[in-house]
Amino acid sequence: MKRHLETIIEREEAGWQLFHEGRHAEAIEVWRSLLRQDPMLAEVRVAVGMAYLELGDADTGMRYYRDVLDVDPGHRQATLSVAIALIATGDRAGAAEMLRRLERDSESGAVAYGPLARLYLAALAKDYDAVLAAADEALAYDPDAPDVHTLRAAALCVGERYAEAMSACLNALRIYPASVPALDLLLRCAYSLDNYATASSTFERVVALDPKPLWRYHMMFQWDLRTGRLRSAWRRLKQAISAQHE
Repeated sequence: MKRHLETIIEREEAGWQLFHEGRHAEAIEVWRSLLRQDPMLAEVRVAVGMAYLELGDADTGMRYYRDVLDVDPGHRQATLSVAIALIATGDRAGAAEMLRRLERDSESGAVAYGPLARLYLAALAKDYDAVLAAADEALAYDPDAPDVHTLRAAALCVGERYAEAMSACLNALRIYPASVPALDLLLRCAYSLDNYATASSTFERVVALDPKPLWRYHMMFQWDLRTGRLRSAWRRLKQAISAQHE
């Protein structure tokens, strides 16, 4: 029994390693193999949902979260994950309802979820001072939460505190190197601080993961032209054309 539990933990952690490397489809296969052995592994089911959300398949991710909540309506991580998925699909009212429920439930236990609920509620309300306060509170419970560092970075960017925002992005990327939102924020911060070296290396990292958004190519192309890096500008233009035809 002990060895069986150790094997489950090892394989779950192997899935997270793949997830943080951006290999979300592979992570799903590892976790689904665990679920075939034991369908009641709620944390693994939530992890599969998160990986599907990263792949842009919010509907399938939501189905995994709902499966958990059907069995355990008070499952806090699944509740938070549903709220995040609803934000991603534009259902802000539904997300706020789930977050308020999570905040209420956290008062009677699992207090770490209270700051997380307040963090996402503040982000929905665009109350960036509240985002920073809730992020600091959440990080006191779990300093290795990449999404919290990323939301903190976004709030710092709004306040034009770009050096601090860069530090928050780097904290997120230390934990989750394939986080596209953190990489995009780092790129914007580097641009605002006129840090070309960081911007250029970050650009290459993020377009390798998600090549479609044109704003990145446009920003770097204009920067290259403005600073006389004509060869680099031409390369960005070719990258942008190639990305749109893939």
